[in-house]
Amino acid sequence: MARRVSAPPSAASVAPPPMPTGRARAPRLSAAARRQHLLDIASSLVSEHGSERLNMDALARAARVTRPVVYEHFAGREALIVALIDAHAEFLRTRVEAALRDAGTDLESRLRRTVHAYFDCVAERGRGLRALLTASGSSPAIDAARARARRWGAQQWARTVRSHTGISAAEAAAVSGAIVASVWLLSEYWLSGSISRRRAEDMHVRMTVGQLDALRRRRTR
Repeated sequence: MARRVSAPPSAASVAPPPMPTGRARAPRLSAAARRQHLLDIASSLVSEHGSERLNMDALARAARVTRPVVYEHFAGREALIVALIDAHAEFLRTRVEAALRDAGTDLESRLRRTVHAYFDCVAERGRGLRALLTASGSSPAIDAARARARRWGAQQWARTVRSHTGISAAEAAAVSGAIVASVWLLSEYWLSGSISRRRAEDMHVRMTVGQLDALRRRRTR
């Protein structure tokens, strides 16, 4: 008996092999949303690896976009780091202002709310913020961004210091700078595990209130 041979399948009935998809692409976003997304990814990279290893290629890979997309939003690595520092500073400013919105005028209450909000920010972004503010390989633009990040806190407290103690504007600026440096140093000890967060916050409040009360007493003698 003759053997029956099936006809070959038509070209239309054969499914083409799947095309390689390669690297998954990032979702399409608006320009503002894309920039924020890149900043978020860059912040994570800095927190994990330090600012020295942050570059445009690493950001493009982590964000799953091409290098030209990164350069559409940031002129280069320096501009990216400046934008990151400014974003961290704005994040901190927003948190502190929200904490002080209904804090009243009592010095200790305002100080406790400010310090608590600051430590909340450190808990969320502390490693990245510390890396950005202390890393080597700076430039005039990065130094200026770092100065802006520190200046806001000092200016915020200078008015309070002056009204509480009666000292001059220049003296109040110096004291407020010391207050900001103190809370930064205590947060470093907390992050290293040397002291608890609660202890660090309380130490800062007690030291600052004591110093400001002492300045006021000397002024009124």
